[in-house]
Amino acid sequence: MTPSTTASATTRPTPSSSATGSTAALTVKNEAACLVKEPAELKAHVESGWQPPIEGGQFQALTVAGETVYGFGGANGDVYAVDVRNKTVAKLATTSADASPAWMIASPKHLVWLTYDSAADPTTWSLYAADRSGANRKRIAGSPADHREGEGRATQPAMVGERVAWTQAVGTRTDLSAVQVMDLDTGRTSTLAQGNLFPPVAMGASFVYGELTKGQWSLHAADAATLRPVALPRDLPVKGGIGHLAATPERLLWGSADYTTLSVWEPSKRTVVRYRLPAGDEHAFQFLQPTGNHVAWFASWPYSILDLRSGALYDVGKDVSVASADGRVAVSWEKKLSAGNSGQRAPAKVSIIAEADLPPAPTCR
Repeated sequence: MTPSTTASATTRPTPSSSATGSTAALTVKNEAACLVKEPAELKAHVESGWQPPIEGGQFQALTVAGETVYGFGGANGDVYAVDVRNKTVAKLATTSADASPAWMIASPKHLVWLTYDSAADPTTWSLYAADRSGANRKRIAGSPADHREGEGRATQPAMVGERVAWTQAVGTRTDLSAVQVMDLDTGRTSTLAQGNLFPPVAMGASFVYGELTKGQWSLHAADAATLRPVALPRDLPVKGGIGHLAATPERLLWGSADYTTLSVWEPSKRTVVRYRLPAGDEHAFQFLQPTGNHVAWFASWPYSILDLRSGALYDVGKDVSVASADGRVAVSWEKKLSAGNSGQRAPAKVSIIAEADLPPAPTCR
């Protein structure tokens, strides 16, 4: 899993306007999102979770695969795998005391995670990959050794199979980056595109990323295996800006630049449904983690979940972190102790619930 010494592959296909898909107009439907009370069944599920024996008791769920929850825990925020079914815990990697967790994704064979290397400068970052067992850990990308504070920005990686994609700053310009794609089985790295880009996400067998050209945003897609362009509709409504981008095999989702609207494109229906938050609502659509008919995201404490079928959203308790992927939703919960314990937290409880089994939220309509 050693990165190639060549900066990019020979072939660098760049999606072009000639491959932007069907000219048939999309149907855009506007829906009002509404805040409802957290379902009592979900609250009971969270509180009945398993308490894994992690040093320091702390654990933040960041992704889930099968019956295993991956995240950062312990006193230093090390990388842990918590197997909820078999009640086992494994420390996969040790994290620097100065680093802080940001993002994590899993493939059938690999785990990839992003850390901010400095609390003082969030543009100083590292991207790591390892086997799902924690073996063969490598730093595959990050801010350069001559990084200056404020240059570049961290990226949330995306994975299709054993290929991971991310954006990497080009030079010292903050408006120029490249989408890099690494095959974790071979270590070969390719450059997919370069420009003023929004970080890629995985949608089925493709990587999808945003591009800003002459003040207008557009979305492009490429096959993860060949890096050749994949057609997208010309009229995806993103020109006003992208606050966050996410995807499942069936849907592409993006938050507006002001974080108040979530757009969901379903290719099978050729529709875009836009969920708008009520005026003054602070549930900013960012750090989206969709799976099935639900989207979990972190606007600020607490985490929230949106039911795409009803438009209803609810907060998931206090001191609860939520991660959704692979048709599952994982939660980790730390209950605050009494004031006499100086604000310490009780050991975390961890649980998994199938996305299809999430209790239905009340409808907004």
